[in-house]
Amino acid sequence: MSTTIYYFSGSGNSLFVAKELQQRIPDSDLIPMASLLSQEKIVTGTEVIGLVFPVHCTTLPVPVRQFLTRLEFTTAPYLFAVVTQGGAWPRLLEFHLETILKAKGVNLDAFFTIKMPWASPVGLMPVYIPGFIEYPKPEEKIAQMGSDALKKLDVIQDVILARDCTPADDFPRAIDLSFKHVVCKLMEPATSGLETTTIDFYADEDCTGCGICEEVCTSQKIKMVDGTPLWQDEVQCYFCYACFSFCPVQSILVRNIYTKKGERYFHPGITSAEIASQKDNGIPKL
Repeated sequence: MSTTIYYFSGSGNSLFVAKELQQRIPDSDLIPMASLLSQEKIVTGTEVIGLVFPVHCTTLPVPVRQFLTRLEFTTAPYLFAVVTQGGAWPRLLEFHLETILKAKGVNLDAFFTIKMPWASPVGLMPVYIPGFIEYPKPEEKIAQMGSDALKKLDVIQDVILARDCTPADDFPRAIDLSFKHVVCKLMEPATSGLETTTIDFYADEDCTGCGICEEVCTSQKIKMVDGTPLWQDEVQCYFCYACFSFCPVQSILVRNIYTKKGERYFHPGITSAEIASQKDNGIPKL
């Protein structure tokens, strides 16, 4: 039974999870969502479909929303989602995801969250939510979260291979659905403006002009001009923070908000080339 896993990742957390799932699920393929966004319609017909991506400001990342609005199903697949999150409340995301899918006549069979280190520091989120992020991240804590993620993936693997629904003890659904609907609708205005939000990134005097920021920019917003990265106003940012996280000299900062160095995170098992490859076919360039 064929499986297609569509993913989006900025820090590498979600790509790590997607790669782990591909190894655990026979006859499965990985496809980056960003590589398909130039298409008006994205048609999929595999029997099992997985969605892997991070939480952005308690909801769906901009490119994931764009991907889902273009996605068309030729079959009624077994559909699962695995979301990486650093502490954000995922119920609003689940609500938005189910709403989009139900409008397409498809049900979400299983929904999982995996706690991973957060890549965007305090003050860098599109909407500031204090108290969720601890900096600096101790190496032992990152290692423990990675170990816990692998254990969670063991559970997820068993559920997917059995074509089961989300276990009740994995993602409690005790909240009354009508109450959840009301809460999510009240919170929606705070997260619906991601498409128009801007963050004033810039490169300081430490920039070496290496161009890694342009390579990893998942929205292709960054262009190198005379050896300096330029964030194009007319191109939408995906808030993936890949440019911020992967800069080898930590030159990329946020004007008047975040000008510190020494607090960066990307998944240790994922390279900048793998993040950059999402704009193509997901295969890193040699």
